[in-house]
Amino acid sequence: MEISNCWMFLVYYGDWGVREAETKGEEMSEERRKLTWWQKPLFAFAGTRPGGWYFLTIAPRIDPLLLRISNGRWSSGFGQPVGILKIKGAKSGRIRETTLLCTPYENENHDKCYIVVASRAGSPKHPAWYYNLRANPEIRLLINGQERGYVAQESADAQRDELWRRAVWFYPGYAAYEKRAGARAIPVFLLRPTL
Repeated sequence: MEISNCWMFLVYYGDWGVREAETKGEEMSEERRKLTWWQKPLFAFAGTRPGGWYFLTIAPRIDPLLLRISNGRWSSGFGQPVGILKIKGAKSGRIRETTLLCTPYENENHDKCYIVVASRAGSPKHPAWYYNLRANPEIRLLINGQERGYVAQESADAQRDELWRRAVWFYPGYAAYEKRAGARAIPVFLLRPTL
């Protein structure tokens, strides 16, 4: 993808079509995803403790504004598909918003789905949004210039393994987070579009 206007912390990542070739799980090889020149150092940083801290504390304060003013196209996620998940709170019932990396995935019905990973940068505890998503799986997602409804399903067993491999292939930092999480099994959700 050509980037004609790139700022240090903002990169436009285009629409779904740019990543469409990457979405089919059966075409994904065991090889690492080919990264652009600017993704390599950024992914390396994101997988470190300071990088995890940045994406847990700083990016959630910046990204909602960037995503709103760009209609879901710009974030501090350096060209990655970052979206705003709008989830009903498990206890309060109020709508909560969180920004997350959303890995594109095409399921067996050729639906354009997303994988979200409750890694919390390898923390020993689940993120708060994990409990909200389990209690209220019907959500709204703003990403790639569109907001639409999705239903979240926590994956298990073979499905979880497949989605985890896909997520790690898309963003290798998850492997570092898994080691850092210790005994905690990092939950993986599949977001399927509603009709």
